[in-house]
Amino acid sequence: MEPPSENKIEEQQDNNSYEIIKSIGKTKNGELLLVSYDLNKSGTKKNYMLKKIEVKSEKEKDKISEEVKQIKLIDSKFIIKINDFFIENQNQKEFCCILMDYYEYGNLESIINQKYSLNSRIIWRIFIQIALGIKAFHKNKAILKSLCPRNIFIDNERNIKIGGYGSTLDFTDEEYLNSLSLYTSPELLNGQDYTKKSDIWPLGCILYELFFKKRPFLFLDNILEFNYEIDDNCESDLKYFLPKILCQENKRILINELLIDMRFKKKLIEVNLFDEIVEKNLKGKYSKLIIFY
Repeated sequence: MEPPSENKIEEQQDNNSYEIIKSIGKTKNGELLLVSYDLNKSGTKKNYMLKKIEVKSEKEKDKISEEVKQIKLIDSKFIIKINDFFIENQNQKEFCCILMDYYEYGNLESIINQKYSLNSRIIWRIFIQIALGIKAFHKNKAILKSLCPRNIFIDNERNIKIGGYGSTLDFTDEEYLNSLSLYTSPELLNGQDYTKKSDIWPLGCILYELFFKKRPFLFLDNILEFNYEIDDNCESDLKYFLPKILCQENKRILINELLIDMRFKKKLIEVNLFDEIVEKNLKGKYSKLIIFY
């Protein structure tokens, strides 16, 4: 099967072009499979993730197709890569099939749930990579809405890959929806519109969870009261960033403001991510710092 053109979705009548290895799990709108597939017709199959979404209308199919096109326009190594997109007709049902790289180290939730504490440098590296991924989404006028540890995968180079965008890159399931609300910003809980700042709130929640191995907010009331516990003995950088993120929307930092923050710049250089700055014109603002490290 040749990859579809940008404006055309290929239809296939069965799944003979890929071999299902196992089900990775259900999502709230489909199923995630581990498959073997010869993407480049080279005679060698590789393992990929395949998300299958049953669609029941042309409107639903078009919506997912547009999401895929938008994701493919986002230039960031910290976002899940879509390799192929096609329609599959099976047992008189129609499925949107999204073929993605397979991330054998699982998602960030599984990393957080492990008993051992993470090294501080690793945590800041994850935090910065997520921030750069959010920047790439916002630059392309896309808002994540479902940013949480389950929607963030880890590749074999220990880099993160963000999902959680729209119907296509949301890997949560029905059971997880209740806990997902604990990553929801207070303005959304109060019925206000979703903005770019609403994507920054879960970034703070994830940073807290990586350090303390627990969620900052256990109940929705805690979110509305901005009530979270922090150890006085924790890192000064953590005490610096959390109040800028886990705060009222009008005081919350934007992703562009975060990227040019002096402490963020230093952290970025410390964890060797200087070359990952998305905007080339930002590099000049960072370069003077290199002499100190």
